[in-house]
Amino acid sequence: MRTPVLILNRHAHSVLFDGERCLLPLDRIEPHLVTHTWAGVDRHDPRVFPHTSTVNVFSDEEVEAVCSWIIEEHGVRHVIALHEKAILMAARLRSKFGLPGIGLPTATVFRDKLRMKQAAQAAGLSVPAYAPVDSEVDLWRADWSRGPKVLKPRLGLGSEGVAVVADLDDALHRWRGMGQTPGVEQMQIEEFVSGAMYHCDAVVEQGRVTFAAVSEYVARPGDFAAGGMGGSLHIATGELRERILRLNDRVIGALGLPGAITHLEVFHTARDELVFLEIAARPGGGGIDRYLMRAYGGLNIFEAAIRLEVGMAAFDAGSVSLVDRSAWGVLGFYPGGTGAGRGGISPERFAEFGIAEHKHNPTSGGGPGGGPRHCTDYIDRYVVNASDRESFLKQTEEIRAAYAQGRKAEIQVPHHIATVDHL
Repeated sequence: MRTPVLILNRHAHSVLFDGERCLLPLDRIEPHLVTHTWAGVDRHDPRVFPHTSTVNVFSDEEVEAVCSWIIEEHGVRHVIALHEKAILMAARLRSKFGLPGIGLPTATVFRDKLRMKQAAQAAGLSVPAYAPVDSEVDLWRADWSRGPKVLKPRLGLGSEGVAVVADLDDALHRWRGMGQTPGVEQMQIEEFVSGAMYHCDAVVEQGRVTFAAVSEYVARPGDFAAGGMGGSLHIATGELRERILRLNDRVIGALGLPGAITHLEVFHTARDELVFLEIAARPGGGGIDRYLMRAYGGLNIFEAAIRLEVGMAAFDAGSVSLVDRSAWGVLGFYPGGTGAGRGGISPERFAEFGIAEHKHNPTSGGGPGGGPRHCTDYIDRYVVNASDRESFLKQTEEIRAAYAQGRKAEIQVPHHIATVDHL
């Protein structure tokens, strides 16, 4: 008999698939899908998902009521949540019904950036100076002699709602523009840290890191803007990589995670210091999974997350290893800005630029004409390969130029990932 499992999905329905292959272990679980109306669930196979409910994911009360009924009615034994905005609800349900997995106290530390930094700092890790912001008084109390600050939601993600403020006047202007009132939205202010940014994507099983990969951001996530570009480059070797891996281990130990996929972000300053920024207990987005799959011989971090949340080992073979030490990464272009809608690279040129995969997202920016809503809200995303880091960065500029010159309107791209077999 298959185990009943609740899947609380705020992503597009396609996140549960790799091409046509469903990532769920359907031979072992009976899925009860709770999703939203714009997820593309109307195209799903009812034979795979015979138990499907659509809810208003912006109403915690509705989501909890529907999920609670499903758990009680069908004897659900596990809850799966891959989207950061579903992490707390999934944890609340696990705690409420005594189900295994990340409970509410642990999930809160991984979602609330203030509590996260408190735990990391208590473990002796370097973090940006920070403070909660509940009213304008808290902005006045900040030490503005230390330079610019970052104002951000404590439960935010994808750099959404983040503002870099130069001084007190700027902070007050941004705060008032947000329409803030005390207690409505938890915010924090932290020191602006200069330097390159890296991320570490890891698998944690029974409190131990069993896999980790380090990548360099090609642009800081907080700098996303209409018409701009973002992305990441995998780092296969080097002393800095080893230091980031050790930092990742320390952070996970300090925050007390039993098991999950994690996505950590860290600054590397001009003084050669590593400063912890934040960590999430879910797979990294924006195509990170696609280039890690290439570098690590088929690893799918979303599939590993699903397996962990239903009590299975993350990988069938027990472990994964780096099989391709060349430079793999992802480049994404944001909607909006000058020349919006006229970008694109002809598939005939993919081999020239080392492009292995392309995904077009017509709903980026909330629809035609809209600017990016967060740092992975790409309208076009390319998985790119090069011989080494320097070649990758050179190709990045060539791809940026070619994209600006392209004519997107003439390229018909399906909504799913199109894989090109040049590489």
